[in-house]
Order: sequence, then structure tokens, then C-alpha cells
Amino acid sequence: MRPWRDIPSLSAWQAVVARQDSTASMSRSRRLRAKVKSSTDTPKRALERLTLAIAQYHDVPKTSFGRLDDRARQLTEIAAAAGSYLTKFRVDTDAAKGRSEEQYSGVHGWQRVALQKRAHSNRFEAGNAADQSIDRTVLTLLNRGLRKARYLLELKQYYTSTSRDPKHLVAALTRPQDKSPTHTGLHAGVRMEQLDPWHRPVEVSFQNGQLQQGDNLGDDYDASAAFGEWYASIGQHDLPFFLWLEDHAICTADDKALVAATAGVAYVNGSDRANGYRAIAPRHKLAMVYPHGGKLWLDELKPNGVTRVADTAGYTCNSGKGVSDAAAFTAVGREITIAQHQESSFHHSSFHAGGNVNCAGMIKISSGLVTYASNNSGHYRPDKQLLFRFLDGLARKGLLARNCTVHCSGLGRAYEDTATNFLQNWQSL
Repeated sequence: MRPWRDIPSLSAWQAVVARQDSTASMSRSRRLRAKVKSSTDTPKRALERLTLAIAQYHDVPKTSFGRLDDRARQLTEIAAAAGSYLTKFRVDTDAAKGRSEEQYSGVHGWQRVALQKRAHSNRFEAGNAADQSIDRTVLTLLNRGLRKARYLLELKQYYTSTSRDPKHLVAALTRPQDKSPTHTGLHAGVRMEQLDPWHRPVEVSFQNGQLQQGDNLGDDYDASAAFGEWYASIGQHDLPFFLWLEDHAICTADDKALVAATAGVAYVNGSDRANGYRAIAPRHKLAMVYPHGGKLWLDELKPNGVTRVADTAGYTCNSGKGVSDAAAFTAVGREITIAQHQESSFHHSSFHAGGNVNCAGMIKISSGLVTYASNNSGHYRPDKQLLFRFLDGLARKGLLARNCTVHCSGLGRAYEDTATNFLQNWQSL
């Protein structure tokens, strides 16, 4: 779910209306009254009113802080009108939830066919608003209109208490990383993800006060590229980034597939971490790991979760983490938490809402003992000393397997060796 996505553009809406493929219906008596009474509402008249409301909404400047309330009000009214259309004209909303698209067949030519849900997510493929049925698009106006209205009010509240001066955001992003012999804060390049109240994964890098251009510079639908575009145009405006983004394709593109990579990363706030963990645990295999009786035990942080001897079998991650079958972990004090690392969904920053940690990386556990550990966390980049402190604490409790392997990043060269050798030689690496 992306609450920042706007309702369909006027052109996309008009393309849908032009097809007249709604299942809206009226009783026979109402149809007869509509023929003789201009005051009797019909699906066509309701769609015309929605067209006018959508046009008026999109006429309001999207980057005006003072018009956020107006936009939220208009979206709420559009959503209410969409809901009234679905109810009044007895639209089959179950059928409307489906997606469809034009497909070409050599036998039948162009035909509109229903898209199937993806088996692994039970969701429909992303689609272009202009390609959907009227019913589907009216349902989109209802759902997305309400979400976007809430988002705009939250955006106003955010910038009521947060500086709208672009220079203040740049200063926050260029502040040095908080590091010490005992802990590390977020790497400056990913700090934007934490500052964003919706935690979209924006990665930026500054060197000598200048933004470094990444490989995604030419991607119009990439959040990091959008930040680069905003930064380069600061002299031409004084808009804060998230308000500037309101008029960007990331918020306004009709085709969801184009902006699918920009999604909110799960964050667990420290104020209510136990409940926060349980709210997202099933999707990310969140678990607490703790020592007991010479082994590590795992407490599944989900409703009706079980406690068992720790084992990370079944955890997977991107091969960029150096392995493909390990769990992400963070260590804060005596607390070790593991989860399934998922790009643009669950990062090392997710565990503690971007707060400081004693160590972070990837870990494998088998039958209660650690068989592999690394400090491979792009968000925290803990140094070799923090990895040593973490592993030394486990070793003193006999929680490292004899064949435990350690991978240490940040040395300027690839390092992988036994845990025994790492613990003995870490200072000279």
C-alpha cells in the first residue's frame, strides 16, 4: 500500500469512462423516471459529476502547503461520491476488485481479459489506471481517495512541526554517522529512509557537501533519483522534499508498475516495540533470540508463536549479503533480534526504527549454535570491533559452533575465516 499515490489523472479517468463498461444498474421504475425527469440520477450523470470533481481536484496546485487541507477535503468528497455510485447503482464490487487489460489474440483480435492474482502474494498484477474498468476505477477513487486524504493531512502535520527549509534536510543528511567502540548509528547515505515519516528507501550520498550521482539518476520513477532532481533544483524553489514530491511521477503516475519499487519499509518504533514486532512478524519472520542452557533459543514474535531451539533454516536473503540463506540480525544490549531481510520491505533499520545498535549483520543458527555471522549491513556498517564484541560475547557463553564462519566487511578486502581465527586476530585485520 502506497498512501502517497494520487487518484487517477483526469486523462486516465476519461479514457476509462469512454469505454462505458460499468455493471452499474437501475431498477425499471427508476429508469423510466429518468427518461422523463431530468432530476432523476443516472450512472451517466454520476460519472459526469465525478469527472468535474476530479478535474477540479487536479487543478489545485499540488505543491502548495496552504492547499493541503483543500486537497484532502476534495479527495474525501470524491471518495464519498464514488462510494455513493457503487451503492446507488448496485455495482458488483467483488467483480470490480479484479484487474483487466487489453490483450491481442491472432484469432479474436484485441480483447479485454481478466488478470489473475499472483499465487505468492494473492494480489493482482500492477496495472495502468487507464486500462481498468469503470467499476474498478470508481473503487480506486473510493479507496485511494481516502488514503491520499489521510496522507495529505499527515503531511501537513509533519511539516507543521518539522522545518520546511530544504537546507535543514540537507544538513540532517550530511551529519556524520554516529559511531563509537560500542555502538553505531545509521550510515548517512540511508538516513533519508528514517527521516521520511513513511520510510521510503531513498539512498543518497554526499561528499564534500555535494550530492553524488548514482546509477539511478535517469530513472524518473526512482525515489533516490527524485531526490537528486529535487536537490539540483533547490535554487529554483524553496519546497521541502516530500511536498515537492507531490507533483512528481512517484505520486502521480497512473501506472502502478512504474512506481512499484517505491514502497514504505517496515519500521518498529521503540515506544511500543513488543506490539510493533507482533504486528509485522508473520510477514518478516521476526523472532527474539536468547541464550539458555548452553544454546540459543528462538521466540517467534507473532500471535501464537512458539519458543524453540534457535534455527534459521528457511530464512533467505539477497545474495548481495554474501550469503543467500541467512537471517538479518541486530544486537542492542542483551537483545538479539532476527528477521527475514527483504529489499525495500524490511531492512536492518526496521528493527529499531533506525536507532543505534551494538551490531548488525547476517547470521545462521543451527541447533542453537551460530554457524555463520557477518557485519554485512549497508544501513549500519558496523566495524570489525563491533563484530568482535558481538561474537566474543557469544563465544564466552559457548554459543558458537566449532565450524562457525565469520565474514567481516569494511576492511578494503574480502575477509572470511573461522570464528576462532577472527576472534584471535581481529585487531590486525
